[in-house]
Amino acid sequence: MNLTSVRDEVPEGCEYKLITTEDALDELCRQIMAAPLVAVDTETEGLAFGDVIVGICISTAPFTGAYIPMRHEIVEGQRHPDQLPVDLILTKLKPALEYAPCTGHNIKFDWKMLWKDGIDCNFIHCTLIEAALIGHYEKKGLKPLTEYHFDHQMMKLEHLFPVPKGRKKVQIRPKELSPEDILIYAVEDADYSLRLHHILNKEMTSGLKRVSSLLYKLELRLARVIAEMEMWGVPVDSEFLEVGASMVSSMLLRLNDEIHKEVRHLLGDSEYTLNLNSTAQLGELLFDKLGMPVRQFTPAGKPAVAGAVLKELAKDYDIVERILTYRKIHKLRSFYEKMIEATEDDGRIRGSFNQVGTASGRFSSKDPNLQQIPRDQTFILWPMDESEDFLHAEFPDKVRRNCEDGTYSIFSDDSNKWEDEYGYLGEAPNGKGYGVEKGRLMEMHRFKTRKFIAASKDHYIIEADYSQIELRIMAGESKEPTLLDAYEKGDDVHQRTASVIFGIPFENVTKEQRSTGKTINFGLLYGAGPQRIGKELNISTYEAKEIVDRYFQNLPSIKNWINRSKESARRDKFSRTRIGRVRFFPKITSRDQALKAREEREAVNHLIQGSAADVMKFSLVQTSKAMKKYFGDRVKLICTVHDSLILEVHDSVQVEEAVWALKQAMEGFTMCAEWPEMKIDPAVGSSWGDTVPFKGDGVEPSVDETESLSTIRVRMVGLEREGLAEVPEDPNPPAEIVEIDVEEVLAEEEVIVAEDSSWIIEVKNSLTIDRLNRLKTFLESKKVENGYSAVLYYPDSSGNDKKSKLPGEFSLNKEDEGNLQIILGPCILRQELGTLDPMEVTRGMVFGS
Repeated sequence: MNLTSVRDEVPEGCEYKLITTEDALDELCRQIMAAPLVAVDTETEGLAFGDVIVGICISTAPFTGAYIPMRHEIVEGQRHPDQLPVDLILTKLKPALEYAPCTGHNIKFDWKMLWKDGIDCNFIHCTLIEAALIGHYEKKGLKPLTEYHFDHQMMKLEHLFPVPKGRKKVQIRPKELSPEDILIYAVEDADYSLRLHHILNKEMTSGLKRVSSLLYKLELRLARVIAEMEMWGVPVDSEFLEVGASMVSSMLLRLNDEIHKEVRHLLGDSEYTLNLNSTAQLGELLFDKLGMPVRQFTPAGKPAVAGAVLKELAKDYDIVERILTYRKIHKLRSFYEKMIEATEDDGRIRGSFNQVGTASGRFSSKDPNLQQIPRDQTFILWPMDESEDFLHAEFPDKVRRNCEDGTYSIFSDDSNKWEDEYGYLGEAPNGKGYGVEKGRLMEMHRFKTRKFIAASKDHYIIEADYSQIELRIMAGESKEPTLLDAYEKGDDVHQRTASVIFGIPFENVTKEQRSTGKTINFGLLYGAGPQRIGKELNISTYEAKEIVDRYFQNLPSIKNWINRSKESARRDKFSRTRIGRVRFFPKITSRDQALKAREEREAVNHLIQGSAADVMKFSLVQTSKAMKKYFGDRVKLICTVHDSLILEVHDSVQVEEAVWALKQAMEGFTMCAEWPEMKIDPAVGSSWGDTVPFKGDGVEPSVDETESLSTIRVRMVGLEREGLAEVPEDPNPPAEIVEIDVEEVLAEEEVIVAEDSSWIIEVKNSLTIDRLNRLKTFLESKKVENGYSAVLYYPDSSGNDKKSKLPGEFSLNKEDEGNLQIILGPCILRQELGTLDPMEVTRGMVFGS
């Protein structure tokens, strides 16, 4: 290979070497075992799931590095001679890298690559995460960070791989290079990762950019969870994608022809053609040739044809509505094509999730972007060609013709009445969809795009979506009594908001008024003003301002919190979440009022978005841990989209058990006491697009397997060697409470156990506060004046038998045993009458987990 501008000398002051003998490898392993921290980087043949490691880079001290070639080739299939056997390399490196404390840049990637070769590297640091947490939001790559901190330009791929003529991207083929050629490029990655860690970690642990140990530990744990999720991949229904792509392609061809025919008619030009996806040609058609009014300009001063502009024009021009539909369908086709291209040979998609991809801490995703999966879409395209009798035959009793004006209506199962507004009937055997729109029979096509994530054989899908996570956070942060009370009582929070805004009783709020409350609640989360809210509600800015003013007048704690948050951000020039996630706003005191206002809005929004990111990340770690504890490898995290998790579950796992474990992992915890509890809305189905809500709390499973590789092993020896006196807190406390004062949790009044009767509730496992609170709620519904007293027998966390008297008297019966088993897990309910001593009853009982 012809190389361009390759350095042939190791930089001055650095000691870089190739490892090509067994003695040199043994010496390197000894250095790894003795080093306080080791930087590890892998050179791979590519970035795809099936690619493998070509060589491993190691740095045990700054300005040093070693490259271990593994799979370099002279020609395809013929190994380069200057390499040790792969099995020998892995056998010797495995114990060293699994023991020594390691760091790297984007350890998620190197973890996955090393796992393929059987090495579970002991990563305890990551410079990519460190950089993001102290404010390097955009330039988090190793090369820009190295240039910024060391004023050094690392070797680029162009130095090793010439860019083919006519192409922009570098073709990465490292195994075609000789080990000598790649030495400096490869070892620099490890050397500068180690040097960079010492700088970034110092910033993390001191000064203005100090990062809480809990936050850093959380991100490190999460990196492993995401690596496992990416390795497993998203199961895909390839046939569904192929059929969808074919359908939208046919629709686009027909729609393109019809739009051209209409445009030619309007222009009186039978030869006119245009590319409907070209903004320049579209702008010329709409504004220059058809004379439509210009609503907005681009930064370059040209008429804008963005989606929002087209929506406004579509209100007055039918042709624009057709063009807008064409662009939406074209975007849908691109989605199908990208997913088809990304599907691996085993029928799974393995995208890349960046846990620090945004300043707020939210995920970003690429190759493909699984954070931007479109929701179900319905396109109303053409009047129906078939007869009314055809519809009646395919959709019995669903369509009727109105005698007065000849229009059509459909019957709504949801509201159980005839409705005049448009509705989708469904798909007929001929492959077409049908419905009624504005009284007309129309051909409609509904694409349930999310069905492409479909469980593999003998599996099903569970989605767990947080309910109003951001609104709950705002309620807790602002301590707004109205919202907190609504969440406490389980009221519809948007309905409660509307009742306050409009000054009407909760039960009298209309559907439209609730919609207004919802728009205001979510609009304010993102800093929307009266103008934007007015557009959302289709009212004037003046009317919207009146509604917003009433909102803040009746929910004053929210306005006060927003003002306090802005003031704090102006003073500190940063905004910090409860767990310590910081976002910096250096221009928040700018004289540019528009820029200042934007920074203030983003500072407030970070407290909500950043906190939501924190909650989601805790949930991912907790969920991964819970699924391994209860189900081993039978339940896998496969994707996270905004505020939801998607899991693939083996049929051998009962839905009720999986949902229970999910709720334990995701619900109930908050970042501070003032927040409402987080709640999830679980749904189950054969595909993501077909999931249906699961009602209830589920059933506690018995422990099936314990964690193995999934636990991050932060070794004390590594922390001590680095001089870290404080061990980060564990963000994953055990699910079981070690010691609970049952009397304190249950007691509300002095309990008198009747001498002549009692209920015995014999529990087979130790108790948690959550179970006790649920038991308390259940018993409240069973409390009567002259029932029987109850005694609870249970083992504590050490297996010792304990007894607690339950407050009140209850009307229980044997049928209640099932409910108690759901609440408490394995237990027996029985009634002991007469003067029998309850302690005598329990003598000889065997308690187990």
